[in-house]
Amino acid sequence: MSQRAQARRRACLSVIAFFAGLAVLLAGPATPAGAAAPAPAATAAAGCAAAAAAVGQASKRSLVAAVRCLVNARRRASGLRRLQPDGRLVRAARHHARAMASRRMLSHTLPGSRSFAQRLRATGFSGLAGEALSWGCGRSASPRSTVTGWLNSPGHRAVVLNRSYRQVGVAVAIGGSRCGGAGYWTLVAGG
Repeated sequence: MSQRAQARRRACLSVIAFFAGLAVLLAGPATPAGAAAPAPAATAAAGCAAAAAAVGQASKRSLVAAVRCLVNARRRASGLRRLQPDGRLVRAARHHARAMASRRMLSHTLPGSRSFAQRLRATGFSGLAGEALSWGCGRSASPRSTVTGWLNSPGHRAVVLNRSYRQVGVAVAIGGSRCGGAGYWTLVAGG
């Protein structure tokens, strides 16, 4: 990856961290500070097919299933119940991932589009919810890299490990970039 691409990735991750903090405020109580640290990626990926696949190397369905598997493995290791797929949250996640990919932009609120709360209401979902976003090229957009990044970000970690959440929607969309096809990930969890 070129130095310019690395600098853009770092800038995007800074923006993610800022909005993840905002998501914590909307998310409600998270796992206590004394909870176990994230499991190593190799351990968490055990049994999760396509966990190491780069976007474009596996079907979107396989990639999404791998993210759900990795998230639930980490939740299980933290003594939390599994997140079950919810069609409303899947629709919200899919719509936002596609919107980010088409605009080549990573943001919880894209210019001229609905806010997170508005997107959820449009699907009929009401209740506490949080959102985690990610963007990357090649292996940096793999399910393993995506979930590891979320678990290493306090705001995203709070969304992934929130005790109140019972449902999840996960989506990935592929958008053009200098790296070929970038993966734009959205996870929406709620309870």
